[in-house]
Amino acid sequence: MNQTEELQWGMACHMAALIAFVGIPFGNFLGPLVVWMMKKSESEFVDHHGREALNFQLSLMIYSV
Repeated sequence: MNQTEELQWGMACHMAALIAFVGIPFGNFLGPLVVWMMKKSESEFVDHHGREALNFQLSLMIYSV
């Protein structure tokens, strides 16, 4: 995976949380989870950003409860 693809997939991990606005329940958590699970083994950069996106969305869910 080249650097441009890594940056795009890293951004996709963070942007996938916006799927919750479409109306999918827990989409803000499931979106980054799906992207991270698909690409975590291909790049350390994507793995890091996927974990960060999941951590942030999980924290927001806990704080909102």
